[in-house]
Amino acid sequence: MDLLKEINKIVPEDVKRQIQELTVKFSEIPAVAPAAPAPTNLATIETKLVDGTTLSVDKMEVGGVANIVSEAGTLPAADGEYEAEDGTKITVMGGVITAITPKEMEPQPEAPEGENPMAQAMAALTAKLAALETEFASLKSENANLKVAMSQVNDATKVSLSAINSIVSTPAGEPTQKPKNQIKHDNLSSLGDSIKNLKK
Repeated sequence: MDLLKEINKIVPEDVKRQIQELTVKFSEIPAVAPAAPAPTNLATIETKLVDGTTLSVDKMEVGGVANIVSEAGTLPAADGEYEAEDGTKITVMGGVITAITPKEMEPQPEAPEGENPMAQAMAALTAKLAALETEFASLKSENANLKVAMSQVNDATKVSLSAINSIVSTPAGEPTQKPKNQIKHDNLSSLGDSIKNLKK
């Protein structure tokens, strides 16, 4: 018994047509290439951390690629916060710097109220800009991950639809066995007439 033929017998024609239309639609979707790995031949900046390890980054700013350098080799930095020997805190998510917090400075005596409002406004704007840069880097990373995941879903769907399409496009063929007690229409009519005559 051919399984494809048996399945094809029970699938309605309109479903077969819809599967073929979906197969065509999914074949038209362009594949999204995974994000290219960062080139390794670029100059790096190495920063000693308080725990004695070394953090290597391609640029010391939000969006820079961070790696941990150890005796075992260079590995992508795990998600978390790293503290440099100078007190700077570097937050990493997905191997990318998402925030850099400079060492806390000694508290400065506060200026009398009303003095230097421009400096206060600039500090507020700088803090807001840093927060937006962090959020943008995080969203950019998340978007790249979603593109790769969506591409994988599309590829899996294409494979599934291709398999289903090959199943439903296989001819159903003739049944392997004909019914044994097939009653012809003429025989049913005469049987019905005989029953009517008995009732009279």
